[in-house]
Amino acid sequence: MSGLARTGRRGFFTLCLSLLTMFGIAATARAQSKLRVGVLKIGGQTNAWVAREQGLFGKRGLDVDLTFIRSGSEGVAAMQGGSLDMIISIPGFAIIGNERGLGLVMVLQNQVAAKTPPDSAALLVGADSGITSLAQLAGKLVGINALHAQEVVSAQHLIRKAGVPRDQIKYIETPYAAMGEALKRGDVAAIVPVEPFVTTTLQRGIGKVAAWAYNEAVPEQPTGAYFAKRAWAEANRKSLALYREAIDEANAWLLSDTTRARAAVSQFTGLAPELVAAMPLIPWSTKVDASKWAALVSLLREEGEIEKDQKPEDFILELEPAK
Repeated sequence: MSGLARTGRRGFFTLCLSLLTMFGIAATARAQSKLRVGVLKIGGQTNAWVAREQGLFGKRGLDVDLTFIRSGSEGVAAMQGGSLDMIISIPGFAIIGNERGLGLVMVLQNQVAAKTPPDSAALLVGADSGITSLAQLAGKLVGINALHAQEVVSAQHLIRKAGVPRDQIKYIETPYAAMGEALKRGDVAAIVPVEPFVTTTLQRGIGKVAAWAYNEAVPEQPTGAYFAKRAWAEANRKSLALYREAIDEANAWLLSDTTRARAAVSQFTGLAPELVAAMPLIPWSTKVDASKWAALVSLLREEGEIEKDQKPEDFILELEPAK
């Protein structure tokens, strides 16, 4: 074989090797980034489901595994154990938890309270109770799902602002699904449910709105956000940016057509379409207003839930100063 032929063959193999290397690099670039996300099966997380069902994650190279969790605490335990990368939770839980050493960082805001009523959480009193002001709740029992929950702290804030000292606000833990009957029987003078239990209680004529918990305490306060461990969040900023793009696209799809949005909420949650039609539509938004987060922190401090101040830029990834 001539030297020219050997050179040509070596050149051919070199070219093939180069092409294989290029295709390998391209394939690696296209390989999906795996994100394990804990979500609650409630209306606010419909956007993540829409993003997955419509392939909005996939077209950005993300392989998103949505795992249902029952609570923020269950999600945190799963993150600590390494089975989840991030969870969606009501912000108050994470802010309170951070003071107790959870070390979470907010990586993406999901939803906020309404700017004006109605809203997704309310303080309801009996329809025939004769209670016309929050001040009348002094010394009476208030049914709540859990102490320290953000809707409860918001309602407590409003009751205190009406002149009732904290030691005269009496709570009894009551599952959301049982609140309506407890109010109907007179076991409690008021309840603090979230949707869909606000709407079902009102539809049954059992209760009436004494205050809109989130909206009246801090209008547009954040009511849902994704949290992760700081080290993971720092190492996955690119994937998180792509995840946000997908959620923003899902939000735009939902908010551009309320009928379509309500149908999606019904399909995701399993709630009856007529019930979802009567509920206020969720204000999905990834746009962070630092003043609203600061106001939420202040409310938690004022109500004794946290002792130390937490600045939004200390625990919200996108607000952290550039390094």
